[in-house]
Amino acid sequence: MKPRGGRSSRSPFHRAPAGSPGGATLTQTREQCMYLPTPVQAFFQAEKLDSPELLASAFSDRSRVYDESGIHVGPEAIRDWWLSTKASRHCEVRPMSVDRQGDRVTVHTRVSGKFSGSSATRRFSFRLSGNRIAELEIDA
Repeated sequence: MKPRGGRSSRSPFHRAPAGSPGGATLTQTREQCMYLPTPVQAFFQAEKLDSPELLASAFSDRSRVYDESGIHVGPEAIRDWWLSTKASRHCEVRPMSVDRQGDRVTVHTRVSGKFSGSSATRRFSFRLSGNRIAELEIDA
């Protein structure tokens, strides 16, 4: 049954897809509501809260991050890379949309800060292993 005005009574907060890797939690942006698997949510929460401990806890022991500065292996190296990047660029990363295929999660983001071409769109491609991030590739 639709309420007056022909609008659907369905809530904008829908359940996460069954069997999504690593569980799922809700992240709300101004643009939309989206579900992110728990370790991906932790990555973006670490960005928001400026928490290197939370960031490192989202990654598996043999995880890898690939970005323009190289390859960073293991939670400690990834934490150090993240701290260095935040210190030099004062970045803010905001998720805009998410695509999921099996253990792969691609988050399109808006990145702003002190760098050439600031306020850029970047693609964060995560591969999950259990309830941790196994790989993250960041590209334009």
